[in-house]
Amino acid sequence: MSPSPAPIAVSALLLCGGKSRRFGQEKGLTLFAGEPLAARVLSALDAISTDVWVSANRPDMYAQLGRPIVKDLHPDGGPLAGLHAALLSIRHDLLAVAACDMPFVSVTLFEHMLTLARERDDWDVIVPTQSHASDRAPAERLRYQTLHAIYHRRCLTPIAALLDRGERMILRLYDQVRVREVPEEEWRALPGVDARVFENINTPEDARRLEVPPED
Repeated sequence: MSPSPAPIAVSALLLCGGKSRRFGQEKGLTLFAGEPLAARVLSALDAISTDVWVSANRPDMYAQLGRPIVKDLHPDGGPLAGLHAALLSIRHDLLAVAACDMPFVSVTLFEHMLTLARERDDWDVIVPTQSHASDRAPAERLRYQTLHAIYHRRCLTPIAALLDRGERMILRLYDQVRVREVPEEEWRALPGVDARVFENINTPEDARRLEVPPED
């Protein structure tokens, strides 16, 4: 029997830098199913990495998590600034990123993306995609799940350039780097991935709705 491949080295980042305007309080510390949202997502990141960081612009509030905290170097730069600061600090070249308001972050999906990174090491971004249509845009289009993705340290230079130009959207990066999309039919075929994996909490009503298990 062939030996299993060694685990790929990866750092991880929990993004807690949002202003929580719609939520009305510090979102990452809000209880969800009996535990703070941030702690719930951290447990998933702990399953794939031993180098786990927290991006927070109010580090005093997140010191209780017992993790190294990185602050944005570009104020008001959004998640792109959090990603930039983390890529300057992490131990490994790969960084798994998850937002603190996504209670169904999937270890299985992250492990699948790390397998893709092992198979081909020149991907700069590995990101799940999801088909999406709305009343305003009825034609089906792809939604990139940028905050449940993997980024290589090679992204640091283009991210810094974007922030220097005042850009805040992570998607602006994707035009400049090598991106491996994980399409919906691929990640949905993985065992145990919750259909709500990319649901995020913006309001207390969202939290109450998502705490109710879906009907079979």
